[in-house]
Amino acid sequence: MLIKKLRFLLLFVTSLSLFEGCSIYNSNFDSDYSSDYFQFNSEFYTKETSTDNNSYGNEMKIERSSDVNLDINGGADLYERNFDHKESSYYKNLDFYNMKSKGSLKILHNFKTYQQTSENSSGEACVLTVLNRYNKKGDFTEEKLHNLINAGKKQKCMSLKQMIDIYNKIGNFKLYTTFDVIETERKLGNKNIEYSKYFNKDFIIKNLKDGVPITICRKELGVQWFNIIGYDDMGTDSIYDDVIIVTNSYDVIDHNQDGYSVISALKLFSDFSTDGFFDEADLNEFLFIIAIPI
Repeated sequence: MLIKKLRFLLLFVTSLSLFEGCSIYNSNFDSDYSSDYFQFNSEFYTKETSTDNNSYGNEMKIERSSDVNLDINGGADLYERNFDHKESSYYKNLDFYNMKSKGSLKILHNFKTYQQTSENSSGEACVLTVLNRYNKKGDFTEEKLHNLINAGKKQKCMSLKQMIDIYNKIGNFKLYTTFDVIETERKLGNKNIEYSKYFNKDFIIKNLKDGVPITICRKELGVQWFNIIGYDDMGTDSIYDDVIIVTNSYDVIDHNQDGYSVISALKLFSDFSTDGFFDEADLNEFLFIIAIPI
């Protein structure tokens, strides 16, 4: 009995270690959108984004250099499409890469994805895809970004401060983050910050309409960074059916490792936290960063 308990404990600890880490300019946005913008178009979903598409190809992925691998024993790249099921009975995988804004959907067209090569490099993966989106990738790789911030000594997912630091070291980016929200509220004399006044549906849609992705950090297989690249309110006024489309650099959970995932907007807004994963000074609630080339 003691041996069985020890084996169970070892398996439990191993599982925890696998998922230990992360596997604006102006907040007063105009939220007056036309009725045409929010018009639901069911034909778009049945014809333009059917499962007979390219979502199981690799055109949506940033090509990775063969010599880039932060951890030969970890990372989503180990499972490259091993868990794909093209005729999945449980997931309807759409071609998010070729999808365009239409009806109630707003999405960044042809936003490329990347699968991280370590258990803790989702931050680097997000930065890499944002740089690629702005044609600023140059010779940057996941590994170069990793070493740029911490000389290869980082033990877990990047904090928001490290995300800010990495963009500052790259240079020529204007940033807006959770820290800016806090600074604004403190100047107003507010100690209890109501983040939802700043990070909400209108905020996301405004940035997407401007062609700007929003990088967020939340609980998912431990703690992970994602890029918000799409939002659909399904043509209704309620947030209960709203969906958010994100890039997912550890995409092994929906039978299609294309690097995209769908998140419930209600779920995100009601529990936008890392549950104290980072040090208090690094923040843990409503972690987001917007980076725009200067």
